[in-house]
Formats: sequence, C-alpha cells, structure tokens
Amino acid sequence: MLLVWVVRTIEYTDTIPRLLDGLSASERQRASALHFDRDRASYVVSHYALRRILAHHLKMNRFEHEYEIGTHGKPSLPPQFSASNLEFSLAHADEIALIAVSNLGAVGIDVEREVDSFNVHELAVSVFDRQECQLLANFSAGAAKRGFFRMWVRKEAYAKACGLGLSAGLKVPVLDPTALDDVGRVQIRHAGGKTWLEWAVTSQPGYSAALYQRVDDMARTAHVVPEIREWRLSHLERT
Repeated sequence: MLLVWVVRTIEYTDTIPRLLDGLSASERQRASALHFDRDRASYVVSHYALRRILAHHLKMNRFEHEYEIGTHGKPSLPPQFSASNLEFSLAHADEIALIAVSNLGAVGIDVEREVDSFNVHELAVSVFDRQECQLLANFSAGAAKRGFFRMWVRKEAYAKACGLGLSAGLKVPVLDPTALDDVGRVQIRHAGGKTWLEWAVTSQPGYSAALYQRVDDMARTAHVVPEIREWRLSHLERT
C-alpha cells in the first residue's frame, strides 16, 4: 500500500477551533505560536487530517498518541504500533497538504508553492550543485522557477524519507534533471544499500510536489504505484 492523501486546507479555515481539540497538546502549542492565520490554519487542518488518516489505517476511532521523533525531526508511530508497519510523511504549503502513508517502508513527501519572492538563481547557487545550477541558468525565467521547485521537492522528499536534515538532503543531486516535469514516471535511486523510488506528484497548479518510497524487495519495484486520494472533513466533524 502506498497512498497520497490530498488535503485542501483552505476549505476548512472556518473549522479551526473545533479541529484544535483533535490535536495533541504539543501540536496545539505549536499552532498557537504561529504568527499568521494562514499558517496556523494550514498547520491545524493538515495535522488533524493526519491523525484522522492514521486512525483510519490503524482501524481506530481516534489516534491521540504522541509521535516518536527521530534525530532530525522525522515523526513515526510509537512502538506499540510497530506491527502495523505503517510509515507516514506530511507536507503542507499554503492552501494544500499532502500526506503519504505506506506499509512498504520509509516514505517521504514534500510540496511547495512556486512563489516569486526570491531570486531563483542566487538561492540555487547556495543550495544546489553546479550541474543543477547550470541547468536552471539555461531555462527561461518561468521555467527556471518551476525547475527550482521541482528539484527542491525531490531533495526534501528524499531527506524526509531517509530522516536526514534538510541541509544534508539538499546536497543530494536529483536523479534526472531532464525529467523534472515527468509526472507519473518512477525513478530509482540506489543509496546506502537501499533502493528508493521517486515520483513527481500532481497536486494543483502553482505547486510542486514529490514522493519517495523505500523498497526492500526489488521484485516488487515495478508494481509499486502511488494511489492519490482526496481527504474530506466529514459533515459531523464540521458541525
């Protein structure tokens, strides 16, 4: 099983007070510390959705446990759920969140809004390798922006799947810079004795997203395809 749940966080901003009750104390504290209402809404809705999705896959009414947190902040289920083999990853950006859930192995997902608030080439020089920067330099302005974000989400999704820090993940070259817009095509990375599958994910216009999945059984590689589902807040939860 490899699922990507798409959460339209912008649709549920009117439910934030009610959804807060479904978060842990540490999550409520984190939400209250966010300065902008838009960021707070995105955080609350996406983390509430994650708990509902985990409860669904674990066949529970509610998932109220605290997560285990790895060295670089990677969350996982507490030890009592180890038999489920369930792995998850959450990313949110402005109006959308993506939640990857898998029982195949470690998983990582990232989504970013393609903003225009910085110089793409100046930032690329500080975080990407020379070949990647040269590729962006050969693009038009619009293509360079899209290319930057498509590279970024691949690197961050891989870092999240591996449990690396972001700075370390950004140093990992993308697999095929010429295939940045090839949604649905799987690419294979061999690293550290492990096999990783990479996909670009379609979310909505103006956003870039990517998914990484570790596969321990190479014979299953050709059969692993992510299923995209839309998450919706039930009527009872909204009232």
